Amino acid sequence: MARTIFCTFLQRDAEGQDFQLYPGELGKRIL
Repeated sequence: MARTIFCTFLQRDAEGQDFQLYPGELGKRIL
């Protein structure tokens, strides 16, 4: 089951990613 996050771009709840897009600390913050 995917996580539900609040998307600041769409201004609504959306389905979050199951994997980290960027490596390192930035990727952890985004995920």
